[in-house]
Amino acid sequence: MGQRKHRRGTGIKDLLFHDLIHKFVLHLFIKGINSKTVRRLLGHKDIRMTMRYPHLSKEHVREAVETLNNEYGTNL
Repeated sequence: MGQRKHRRGTGIKDLLFHDLIHKFVLHLFIKGINSKTVRRLLGHKDIRMTMRYPHLSKEHVREAVETLNNEYGTNL
Protein backbone atom coordinates (compact mmCIF):
# COMPACT_ATOMS: atom_id res chain seq x y z
CA MET A 1 0.00 0.00 0.00
CA GLY A 2 1.28 3.41 -0.88
CA GLN A 3 1.42 6.36 1.45
CA ARG A 4 -1.17 8.14 -0.65
CA LYS A 5 -3.78 5.49 0.21
CA HIS A 6 -3.10 5.86 3.95
CA ARG A 7 -3.58 9.65 3.74
CA ARG A 8 -6.85 9.42 1.84
CA GLY A 9 -9.67 11.03 3.78
CA THR A 10 -7.37 12.67 6.32
CA GLY A 11 -6.95 16.00 4.54
CA ILE A 12 -3.17 15.55 4.76
CA LYS A 13 -1.50 16.07 1.40
CA ASP A 14 2.23 16.46 1.95
CA LEU A 15 3.09 14.04 4.76
CA LEU A 16 5.58 11.24 4.27
CA PHE A 17 6.56 8.46 6.66
CA HIS A 18 10.03 10.02 6.65
CA ASP A 19 8.48 13.20 8.14
CA LEU A 20 7.13 11.16 11.04
CA ILE A 21 10.59 9.73 11.74
CA HIS A 22 12.01 13.27 11.86
CA LYS A 23 9.31 14.31 14.33
CA PHE A 24 9.87 11.20 16.47
CA VAL A 25 13.64 11.79 16.64
CA LEU A 26 13.24 15.49 17.35
CA HIS A 27 10.95 14.80 20.30
CA LEU A 28 13.32 12.18 21.70
CA PHE A 29 16.22 14.64 21.59
CA ILE A 30 14.11 17.43 23.07
CA LYS A 31 13.19 15.12 25.97
CA GLY A 32 16.90 14.52 26.57
CA ILE A 33 17.18 10.98 25.22
CA ASN A 34 20.82 10.39 24.28
CA SER A 35 21.85 9.74 20.69
CA LYS A 36 22.96 6.14 21.32
CA THR A 37 19.51 5.27 22.65
CA VAL A 38 17.82 7.02 19.72
CA ARG A 39 20.11 5.08 17.35
CA ARG A 40 18.98 1.81 18.92
CA LEU A 41 15.31 2.80 18.79
CA LEU A 42 15.63 3.54 15.07
CA GLY A 43 17.59 0.35 14.43
CA HIS A 44 20.54 2.18 12.91
CA LYS A 45 23.94 0.49 12.93
CA ASP A 46 25.79 3.76 12.46
CA ILE A 47 25.22 6.87 14.62
CA ARG A 48 25.85 9.06 11.56
CA MET A 49 22.56 7.90 10.07
CA THR A 50 20.72 8.78 13.27
CA MET A 51 22.29 12.22 13.41
CA ARG A 52 20.82 13.09 10.00
CA TYR A 53 17.37 13.33 11.54
CA PRO A 54 17.30 15.96 14.27
CA HIS A 55 16.96 19.53 13.06
CA LEU A 56 16.75 21.54 16.23
CA SER A 57 15.42 25.07 15.97
CA LYS A 58 17.29 28.03 17.42
CA GLU A 59 14.71 28.03 20.23
CA HIS A 60 15.54 24.44 21.20
CA VAL A 61 19.26 25.21 21.20
CA ARG A 62 18.65 28.31 23.36
CA GLU A 63 16.60 26.24 25.81
CA ALA A 64 19.39 23.67 26.05
CA VAL A 65 21.93 26.39 26.87
CA GLU A 66 19.57 27.87 29.47
CA THR A 67 19.20 24.44 31.05
CA LEU A 68 22.97 24.17 31.36
CA ASN A 69 23.18 27.69 32.74
CA ASN A 70 20.57 26.88 35.37
CA GLU A 71 22.25 23.61 36.28
CA TYR A 72 25.79 24.97 36.58
CA GLY A 73 25.11 28.59 37.46
CA THR A 74 27.22 30.05 34.70
CA ASN A 75 26.71 31.97 31.53
CA LEU A 76 27.69 29.83 28.55
